Amino acid sequence: MEWILRHYNSSKKITLSVLFFTQAEFLLDKNCKNIAYYALYYSLLNSFWSNLILLPYLTLDKVRRISHSKIFKYVDNYFVKKEIYESRAIELLNELRMIRELYSYHLPIGGSIVKEGSELHIDKIYHDLKGLLPVVLQVSNMLSYLSHYAWDKKVGRPIDKYAEHQTEVDEMFFSFIEHTDYLGKHCVIDDDDYYRQGYLLRKWQTPFPIS
Repeated sequence: MEWILRHYNSSKKITLSVLFFTQAEFLLDKNCKNIAYYALYYSLLNSFWSNLILLPYLTLDKVRRISHSKIFKYVDNYFVKKEIYESRAIELLNELRMIRELYSYHLPIGGSIVKEGSELHIDKIYHDLKGLLPVVLQVSNMLSYLSHYAWDKKVGRPIDKYAEHQTEVDEMFFSFIEHTDYLGKHCVIDDDDYYRQGYLLRKWQTPFPIS
């Protein structure tokens, strides 16, 4: 069940990444720089997150709710240092995060940002992200095939032990779809998520390739 949910939520991060990127393209066309940088940053952030959800080295608790700084750390440790991604991948995330924060809290009046004498131009960043994003999303798909075939080789058949682990399973199920506010006054459970997760667990008995 854990890996079915990992695959499903990785696919949702892919969808979210593409949605943010598509919105960024629209915003750039309208010259809305501050919101475009926001969308570009979250596009790359969610694409990396889709990778991390499928890493067997990281426990479910570490990838289900994850901080922005942890995404930097994990991507660097498990992908950049292992030469799956070039160092430019994490540098791009770093630049997007910095510019997003500048536009959110500082507002460069001139509309341009200079760091160490070189301008961080949105056209260059957009071009780099457009080249990197398909690679990151393909890695998520490849990781999903690895876990699918690993499960098939090690187990190879559906196993139903829900009755024995009902509490643990239910907590895992709701941990993906429950969202609480900072003050603890609200808890949101998306009805569509509830339906789709339940549907997947009924229909698929194994971790399925994302594609």
